[in-house]
This record gives sequence, C-alpha cells and structure tokens, in this order.
Amino acid sequence: MANRTVMPGMADMPPSAQVEADLKNLIDSGSSVNTVDTYRQAIRHFQVIYGAPLPAMESDVLRYLATYAKEHSVSTLQVRLSALSNWH
Repeated sequence: MANRTVMPGMADMPPSAQVEADLKNLIDSGSSVNTVDTYRQAIRHFQVIYGAPLPAMESDVLRYLATYAKEHSVSTLQVRLSALSNWH
C-alpha cells in the first residue's frame, strides 16, 4: 500500500458531503478555521491519496499509520489520527 497512486483528477476531488457536514459542525462547535482546514486535508489524504473508505475499519487506520510512519512526523500522524477519530 505504500506506493498508492492517485488517479488523474482524483487529487482535486472535493471531500464527501458527510465530511463537509462534519467539518461544519466543528466550526459551529468553536473549533478554529485552521483546525477545520487541517482535518479536511487529513481526511482528504486518507480517502484520496491513500485510497481508504470512510467509515474506516481499525485495520485500515493501522495500515495507514504504518504506511506513512517513515514519511511523516509523529505529530503529523497524531493530527491525522485525531481527524479520523473526529470523523467517526
């Protein structure tokens, strides 16, 4: 899974309506715009770049974290995990 490629046009695909609704709820709950943008990017990365569906199975999340463990910092992975947790 480490060498996933993005299909042409997929990188510009907007997040699903459910993701947008969840992010709107974050804004309404007082989360900062930066947090919402960061979570949006994290969810997009999980769905579009990595290619995993939401809702995600635990095994998908574990493989995702393992795949990017050498590529990203621990703090980046923690933020992405937080975004996924918030989505669920």
